[in-house]
Amino acid sequence: KRSKPDEGTRDPPPDRKKARSKKLPNYGSVIVNLSAINELIKNYTGMDKTSLSGQLTQLRNNIPTIVFWGSQSSGKSSCLHTMIPEFKHKIATDIGTRCPIEIRVGPIFENNTRLEKNVGGVIQSHKCSSVQEAEELVATLEYSELCCTKIIQEINHASITLIIVDLPGCRIEDSWYFAKLKEYYLEKPHAIIFHTVRACDDRSNDKSYDYLSGNTNTIITVITHTDFWGSDAPKFGVL
Repeated sequence: KRSKPDEGTRDPPPDRKKARSKKLPNYGSVIVNLSAINELIKNYTGMDKTSLSGQLTQLRNNIPTIVFWGSQSSGKSSCLHTMIPEFKHKIATDIGTRCPIEIRVGPIFENNTRLEKNVGGVIQSHKCSSVQEAEELVATLEYSELCCTKIIQEINHASITLIIVDLPGCRIEDSWYFAKLKEYYLEKPHAIIFHTVRACDDRSNDKSYDYLSGNTNTIITVITHTDFWGSDAPKFGVL
């Protein structure tokens, strides 16, 4: 018979259950939470470049961004669909995009969709199963709530880091709101702007041009509704 080892000298067995349950920190969630904290800080500290808020904003500005911009019903969402068919977004005949929709792609993001509202500097987040569900919630909001609401869709991707933004269609009303969108999205450093323009509209009647005045970012003009040229020859002058 083999003798039993001395109970006092035997090493304790490893706690395999604890070892299995131990997980690495989720750094993606940390960065996403920092972004939310940044929105809160800006309400109190302003945009001082030496502040924590300024540093976090600089990090955000370094992420390549594509912005779809244009007048109401100019075909922004259709253009986005053409370029990125995977993005399932409702295309409406009247007012389609009622608030900014941000598609965040990269290794730091998790696969989720949410509706965010900034209520007095406090970020309220509602998790949604899809962009369509978030848009249905947006349709129930009062107009005053739309101005502080956005839809965020995050997609985890190992090798691509990118933010794609579909903005509400520009109109003459609510110039203060579109001025905010201009400051936050259109003037974001190094953003690429896809400016959709209806072939049947004269430039002087398209207010979306006003918010691009003096913009130093790359602007790609996409002419939509070109079928009007076939039925109304003078409209060809828009080109």
